[in-house]
Amino acid sequence: MRALRAYAHPTRLALVAHLRIEGPLTATRAAELTGESVASCSYHLRMLTKYGLVEEVTGVPGRLKPWRATASYTDIPQTPENPAVAKAAEEVSVVIARQYLERMTAAIHTRGTLPRSGRRPNSSVTPSCT
Repeated sequence: MRALRAYAHPTRLALVAHLRIEGPLTATRAAELTGESVASCSYHLRMLTKYGLVEEVTGVPGRLKPWRATASYTDIPQTPENPAVAKAAEEVSVVIARQYLERMTAAIHTRGTLPRSGRRPNSSVTPSCT
């Protein structure tokens, strides 16, 4: 339950997603990808480590301190018996849904800026506005 609650934060969800897609990242690179500060990313990475969702990569020479995800996906319980786990799962699901909505909204607002060659052909009928 605590791991789910720790995960139910937009920055932490973004960090885990980037770690899964990009591979191991330093807090500096994570900050570049998320738009957060290095200090914020470092804090959230430590919190994710506390609950076993990410871990430090060992054996890296120099001052680099990369982190990696501990799993390739997160299984969010759909109908847990424990009410506290159910509430935590709901919180994570809401944060994820908000992120999807934000991405979809951004895509709608920027779709006209794509060059024609980058647009997907529209096979549906376009309604007339007259």
